[in-house]
Amino acid sequence: MAVQSFVKGDDLKKLIDDKLINAQSVKYVLRQKGILPVCTNSEALSDLIHHHFFGSATMTQMQEVMNFEQNNLKSTVVIISPKSEQSKEDFLTSIADEFVNKGRSSNTKYTLKNIARNQTSVTLQYIYKKPQRGRIKIAETRTVTLDVTISPLENDSQKYKVSIRHEGMSESKQFVTLLDEMIQEDSEQAVFGLKRITLASLLKAHKVDFFDDFGAYTHKEWKLTDIINVTVNKDEKSIDDENDETISGEIDASEPTGRLSGISSAILKGDGLRNNDFVKECMSQGFDMLAAEEVLKLKEELPDILLVATVPYREQNERWGANQKKRYLEILEIVDDVIVLSEHYYNGCFLKRNDFMLDHVAVLLAYFDGMPKGGTFYTVRNAKRLRLQICNLF
Repeated sequence: MAVQSFVKGDDLKKLIDDKLINAQSVKYVLRQKGILPVCTNSEALSDLIHHHFFGSATMTQMQEVMNFEQNNLKSTVVIISPKSEQSKEDFLTSIADEFVNKGRSSNTKYTLKNIARNQTSVTLQYIYKKPQRGRIKIAETRTVTLDVTISPLENDSQKYKVSIRHEGMSESKQFVTLLDEMIQEDSEQAVFGLKRITLASLLKAHKVDFFDDFGAYTHKEWKLTDIINVTVNKDEKSIDDENDETISGEIDASEPTGRLSGISSAILKGDGLRNNDFVKECMSQGFDMLAAEEVLKLKEELPDILLVATVPYREQNERWGANQKKRYLEILEIVDDVIVLSEHYYNGCFLKRNDFMLDHVAVLLAYFDGMPKGGTFYTVRNAKRLRLQICNLF
C-alpha cells in the first residue's frame, strides 16, 4: 500500500534512530534515487537525511523494507484430525480446497496466498495487518506473513501437524482463530477437528507443579538455564475455587487487606525468578496448613497424637486472603495447643519460630527443594547441625 500522507523528516529520523528501519535499507532505497549518503553509522544517516523531503514513492519503498522486529522466527504447532477416516491424499486435497474457498471469500482481516498441495503436505501463507501501538503514521501497521505447513504426524496416520512460522510471540493466534472459525461455521460438515493442549482441568497447585517438573526435566538436546519472566493472572472463574485453597496456598488478590490487593495480573522479570523469595512465599503458604490438616485426619485413627501450632506473632494472618485466613482460624480452633511467640511482627520472627520448633522436636518433616536460600533452607541446615532426623517430602 502506497504512503499517501506526508512523512515529516523528524518521523523518518525516529524510524532510523529507533532501528525500526535498517540504515543499510535506507541507503539502498536512496541509491535507487541517485542519492549517495556519505556516513558511517545510523545516527549520522538520520541526522543527514531528516532535513530532506521524500515523496510518496520513496517512502513507500522504505515502508516495504522497514524492519519492525528483530526477532528470530518462532514456530507454533497445533494438531488437527480428520472428522472421518480417509486417506492422506484425500484429506490433504480436502483441506487445501477448504483454504482455497476461504481465500476467495470477501474479508478485510486477512489474505490467504500461495496455497499449494503436494504429495506430503499443504502449504500456504496467511497475511494480515497488525496495528503497532504508539508508532508514527508510517509505522502504525505492519504486514505480518505466517508460513503454514500441514503434514501428517509420523506415528499417527489420522493426525496432522499444522506448523506456523512467525516472528512475534502471539502472531500465530490469528491463524488458529481462522481454524476455529472454519470448524464452527458448519461443525457437521467440517473437514477436520482441532486438538489443543490445555491446563484448564488442572488445579492451580498442580499447574505450578507441572511447570516445575517441566523446568527440571532433563532432555538430551535441550537445557533450561533460567526462568526470567513470570506472568500471573487471577482467574475470575476457576473450576477449583472451592477445593484448591487446601493445596495452593495462593494469596487472594480480591481480599481488601491482601498483599496483592486489587491486582488482577502481574509480570515479574529478572534472573532466577522461580527461586525468588517472594515468588516462593506466594506458592508455599499452604504447606504448613496442609501438614496440620493431615495430622488432624490421623487423629481419627491415632487419638493420642497431639497437634501444637507455633505462631511467630499473633496477627500473622493479617495480610492473607479470605480463604487462607478462614482455613487458618479453623485449624487453630481444633488444635491441642497454640503457642504464640510474639504479640507483634519483628524482623526474623519466622526464623525464631523455626528455631523454637527445632528445640522441641525429634524429627523434622520438610518440603525442601534443595535451594540454598530461604527459611526452609535455614531450618533444614540447623536441623542437620543439631543431628535431628529429617524426612524431606520434596
